[in-house]
Amino acid sequence: MEEQIKELKREVKKYPKGELVLIRNGKYQKWYRSFGFDKEIIPKKNRQLAEKLAQKKYLETSIEYLEREENAIEMYLNRHPNNESRLLWVLDEKSKYDALLLNYSKPLSKNIPKDMIEWMNEPFETNPYKLEKLVHVTESGKYVRSKSEVYIYSLLSKYKIPFRYEAKLELGNNVYYPDFTIKHPKSGEVFYWEHFGSMDNPKYIKRFMEKIEKYISNGIIPGVNLIMTFETQDKPLNVDKIIDIIESYFSN
Repeated sequence: MEEQIKELKREVKKYPKGELVLIRNGKYQKWYRSFGFDKEIIPKKNRQLAEKLAQKKYLETSIEYLEREENAIEMYLNRHPNNESRLLWVLDEKSKYDALLLNYSKPLSKNIPKDMIEWMNEPFETNPYKLEKLVHVTESGKYVRSKSEVYIYSLLSKYKIPFRYEAKLELGNNVYYPDFTIKHPKSGEVFYWEHFGSMDNPKYIKRFMEKIEKYISNGIIPGVNLIMTFETQDKPLNVDKIIDIIESYFSN
């Protein structure tokens, strides 16, 4: 994650100096370019500058988010230096425990509503991209693209959270396939869960930024209705983190 933060910081340096400040006056909005205590108005005809500063703000906010994630990971690793999760091992198919846990769950919802079961079982269009990458099998026999997705898939199932894997999502002229499309078992509110598994790859980071920008512009907001998890080759996703997320988002 350290490398992608450095890459984003290098990218920020390419943008104009100053910070975008938005001030609303009734139904009108004014753009300002701030340099600390001083600021200058940005004319509407110079929209390109405002857009560049908005993009810069987005990148800087992303850096802050990733730095907090990195600090959280470091704190966890310091407390658990062996970097091994007992729970992850028990869930792993190689442990031979997983077959005996199929009927065990700690559900947040004792019963999935009938309409949500029907939603889960309805045919839906899935991601046609590189189907040969679907090589990791879940307890239910579903093939997914990564080991971390196996754990997310399995824990959503164990907690009885209704979801679809890689269901088609149209946003304007763009088509995406979020890793998981989830319905809150009580409210029916829709959430999306994206797991970003190559955050030490600069090209991957660029695609990640483009996707998140598109999501935000369509009302799919990180921390609100978009769940994001990250990992690098050296720092894989921890099962305890997945459980914390599920209980945080879907316990009420």
